[in-house]
Amino acid sequence: MDNLVNLLSQYSLEGIIIFIVMIIVASKFIFETIDWLWQKIKIKVTKKNEEQEKTEDIDHYFEKIDKNFEEINKRFDTIDAQSQQTNERLSFIEERQQENTRSYLIDAHHKFCYEIKAIDDINLQSMERRYMYYKTQGGNSFINELMQEVRQLPRVNLSHPISDITLENIDNERSNDG
Repeated sequence: MDNLVNLLSQYSLEGIIIFIVMIIVASKFIFETIDWLWQKIKIKVTKKNEEQEKTEDIDHYFEKIDKNFEEINKRFDTIDAQSQQTNERLSFIEERQQENTRSYLIDAHHKFCYEIKAIDDINLQSMERRYMYYKTQGGNSFINELMQEVRQLPRVNLSHPISDITLENIDNERSNDG
């Protein structure tokens, strides 16, 4: 208490109040400075965290994209394999169809040239159409000769059966032409 009395005797009341106010203002300034520094540090830490989160989000996004691309590539590989199988099947079917068309044209040729020795317009049109498909698919020239022989056959109406007499007439016409 002596110190307090000594202090009060040395300084006036106004001086003590000014001193106390200065200590309060200085304390306030120190606390504000500490708070300001804290906020700055907090902002920097927050920015770093946000940047890190954004970077992680972008990394996750790219990982998802990579996974999606891998899935898409797998699907494309599967589709390519299926497409190749389909192409092989189509090629086989085309070969078989070409073979069937060739067989049909040979059988029709033999039927009309050797058995009936004449042809009607409907069957000739059917053979011509199949022959056109056959040639479009790359058929050989052997069938060309057969079609020439079929085209040279006499035309008849097959809805009315050909009698033996008609066949004899056709044979006679052929021998007269040749």
